[in-house]
Amino acid sequence: MASRRKMKPSRIPLMADNKGPEPETVVTYELGGRVYALVTSERLSVIFIFDVTNPRRPKFINYATNTPFDLTYLEQIARGTSGDMDPEGLVAANGKVYVSGSVSGTVSTYSFDCK
Repeated sequence: MASRRKMKPSRIPLMADNKGPEPETVVTYELGGRVYALVTSERLSVIFIFDVTNPRRPKFINYATNTPFDLTYLEQIARGTSGDMDPEGLVAANGKVYVSGSVSGTVSTYSFDCK
């Protein structure tokens, strides 16, 4: 996936085996007359955003993360900067995206503005 190219594989937490990104949660959200699919990736700690207004031609829009991939998992925990590790809960409402990280024990809010 596009986001993986920007991350050093040795620094990606929870990627010890070959299970891939493991999509965890999929939520659709309508905004500005478009339909978006938000997909969390358990192993990459990323939220992928796709425009699925035309489900036969989904379009990758972007991805969001607040996990610092320049640090190892243990370094992140030690510094208290783990972000939303292993995102599982995902809710989109009123132009906001709320995500919970099961490993990190965090809940974060993202602005959702696709133009």
